[in-house]
Amino acid sequence: MPGLSPANAEHFYGLLAFAKKVFALFEANGIDFVVYGSFALFYYTKDASLSVNDIDVMVPVAARPRLVSSLREKGVPFEASGDGLFIRDGESLIEVDEWGLGNQELAAALEKSTVHAYGLALPLVSLKSLELIYSLAKACPHNNDAEKIKQRIAHLESFLGRPLRA
Repeated sequence: MPGLSPANAEHFYGLLAFAKKVFALFEANGIDFVVYGSFALFYYTKDASLSVNDIDVMVPVAARPRLVSSLREKGVPFEASGDGLFIRDGESLIEVDEWGLGNQELAAALEKSTVHAYGLALPLVSLKSLELIYSLAKACPHNNDAEKIKQRIAHLESFLGRPLRA
């Protein structure tokens, strides 16, 4: 992927620099995580028309207290909202969700592997898991990002050459 950038390249590279610091904190504190969302979609589709505005990660439910403690200890600003954490640095945002919370199908089926991209070794959801995540998001009647999810699903379906599997 060297040289390949999403539509918002300048923001994306600043976001990656921030992510590198945050993920180093995760790793130093033994916090298992996996990257999904628009970063994963961009990684798999290599669609330069996509924008990657934030990086979405999931951590195990049991890891949240340790993550919050680690962020506080290091003075990393974050906001907690419901079951999510929002770690910010200016315009850069790492959004942390918890796997195993509410959706046991996803918790049981989540697959990941380490990919090397943009100078980072990232635990990334598999394409199969990304498809499941977007299928579940599409079916969620209370999704605040419904329009954005529809656009992401359209990109993924175009890449796959078929509709998402339920």
